[in-house]
Amino acid sequence: MTYTTNNRNIANLLRYINTHEGATKLELAENLNLSPASLTKISKKLISENILYEKEKIKNNRKRTDLLINYDKFKFIGIDLKTDITKVVFTNINLKVSYTFTKENSCQIKNAKDFFHNLFTEIQTFIKKNNVKEDEILGMGIMINLSEFHNKYHNYSFLEELNYEKLIEFAKGYFNFPLIVDTFIRALSLYQTFCEPSINNFFFMKYNTLIEGSIIVNNQLVKPFMDFNKKLGLNHVIIEPDSDVFCPTCKRKGCIETMISSSSIIKQLTEKYKDLPEISKNYEEHGFDYLVERAEKGEVEECLVLKKIANYTALLILNIDAVFSLDNFVVSGKLFKSPIFKNYLMISLQSYQLTEIEENFIVSHIEESSEFLASAYLPINYLFYNYNF
Repeated sequence: MTYTTNNRNIANLLRYINTHEGATKLELAENLNLSPASLTKISKKLISENILYEKEKIKNNRKRTDLLINYDKFKFIGIDLKTDITKVVFTNINLKVSYTFTKENSCQIKNAKDFFHNLFTEIQTFIKKNNVKEDEILGMGIMINLSEFHNKYHNYSFLEELNYEKLIEFAKGYFNFPLIVDTFIRALSLYQTFCEPSINNFFFMKYNTLIEGSIIVNNQLVKPFMDFNKKLGLNHVIIEPDSDVFCPTCKRKGCIETMISSSSIIKQLTEKYKDLPEISKNYEEHGFDYLVERAEKGEVEECLVLKKIANYTALLILNIDAVFSLDNFVVSGKLFKSPIFKNYLMISLQSYQLTEIEENFIVSHIEESSEFLASAYLPINYLFYNYNF
């Protein structure tokens, strides 16, 4: 699967119209540096294909004719693959959901071919049962939460058996439309560009089971491909060289995974409160949410833990900012929406740096309940908006 566009001018035009919720031919010509002849040719082609349509509007008391995207022209399928459940969603170009279903995964996923055979067969059945026209489906995306798989199984053997290229080839035996596969964090960072397109060049970071990150430049991933076999990443950046704890994955001491991953923190707190069974049980059942809840109630131990996480996170943010020098730093996750943690983080950032950082430090508006839509945005981004059809 190529990520290059069939026509850069058309790709730029589609993205511009989507971002600005419509545009006149004059606006498109001026902003995309297209000649009137080229623009007329492109617009006629896309209107004839029912991809664009014209609509008269009144703006600033003036009548104008806008080109708009027919968001119902194509359908897309998104698969959000986690260790415990798989969520499948059908959307239009603008991520309006038409169908969705969830299936529980077996307690231990072992055989990738059997797993995807069952999943693809179930999607085929769903398509037929709901009279979805397959020729209207432009593509399908699979978003895989590698950190969850690593945290549960301590390796990626399930995914290594059927790597990126093999999975795409495997899907061809079931569907006539292409498949795009990527990791949770990379798909989520692309989805961020859909949700808040005005935020352009940024480093995207999510604190969930582990800390993960990716880079967006000009609303696209810097490295537009993934590798199931890549085991190292942001989680294994060393943030505490004086630590005595070596990570079983990267064989280094003081990396993010050993110092401030949620699993590591909850394990420490569960052990600390072993003589207080009610608190210990709540940590086992509710994990990181319970930590934030107790910290916001003023519990000293939990406040100190959040301060430690904020301090290491600040170091990570400033070092990434120094290396990549992007316009913005976008963070996602419940932790960054906690007032007490955000306060600790800002204090830590200011203690390491004299200049202001708050201006380009942005908390994502993406709610965790809608993150599954990032799986459907993978084919929308690479196929529709790159004019790969």
